[in-house]
Amino acid sequence: LRVNTAARALIETRETIAAIALNCGFHDHAHFCRSFRNIMRTTPSGFRSENKGI
Repeated sequence: LRVNTAARALIETRETIAAIALNCGFHDHAHFCRSFRNIMRTTPSGFRSENKGI
């Protein structure tokens, strides 16, 4: 659920990845990136790039 919320924020906002991680309840940027990559099979920055302009 937190990763899905973060994915939506990556697409819909220009917030930094660190800010999105904190806003979604992750206390650590690295933990967020690991969790995101495990679930979405791409990094947060890669996801944002792939979904740019949607």
